[in-house]
Amino acid sequence: MKIKILLILLLMFDFGKCFSQSKIWQLYSSESKMQIETKYELFSNEQTLVNNLVKEFYKGNFIPSDNKTTLILIDTLVDSKISDTALISLYNFMFFRILKNSDGALTENLESYLPKFILKYPFLFISHLKFDENLRRKMVYLLAEYFYYSGKSNFENNIKISEFERLVFLNSFNNSDEVYLKEFVIQVKNMMKDFD
Repeated sequence: MKIKILLILLLMFDFGKCFSQSKIWQLYSSESKMQIETKYELFSNEQTLVNNLVKEFYKGNFIPSDNKTTLILIDTLVDSKISDTALISLYNFMFFRILKNSDGALTENLESYLPKFILKYPFLFISHLKFDENLRRKMVYLLAEYFYYSGKSNFENNIKISEFERLVFLNSFNNSDEVYLKEFVIQVKNMMKDFD
């Protein structure tokens, strides 16, 4: 049954340009994941290319919460300068796992990372939007809140919704992804009106 559902999702999924950059982690085979785990020594306690905190989270030994250590982990996942597509997919998977399972203060902390993440990995972002409706709704809310309040503040680092929209659409999306993304941005803007 799980294989049928996965096949249906794979057939529905638009394999366009997002896979030219990398696949989302969930679509890697178990064998591929094991090769990546071995290559990056994810189960090793030795110092490797992959941050030890990332390894501990991957192994399930670190539970994110509203604390400094979690923010260091999120910084690592979002701001790492990595070029290996498999590692990018892994880091993105872990970022979305934190986002999906977060609540309360941790969710509030994540709202400032989300625009940065989307601008860095727009194709992976769209893939996640398509796979998880609950996560999409959460991202709409978080982005709306972020852009609403950043529009009310004078912080230089805050990005405005118009700038975000312009930067995202600088990427070359296929037609269906572009339509999907435009609908998403409209939902964010409509949600922002609810904060007034």
